[in-house]
Amino acid sequence: MLKHLTFVAALMLPVAAFAQAADADIFSTLDANADGAVTMEEAQADQMVVQGFTAADVNQDGNLSAEEYEAAFGTQG
Repeated sequence: MLKHLTFVAALMLPVAAFAQAADADIFSTLDANADGAVTMEEAQADQMVVQGFTAADVNQDGNLSAEEYEAAFGTQG
């Protein structure tokens, strides 16, 4: 059983790494001016981000940092 779990865990590592890379790519695409933050205007390219923008903007500065984006949208955005 332990060998099976270890094998499954080993298989999941590349998937998790790919998901994080995909998140970073989506965030970078949304961050059109490459300033490290996504504004509501930039978010218009992804309706899911638009819908969750206000809740995701934890510090309410009108921008989503990479950390706020990851916390709110993870691999879904």
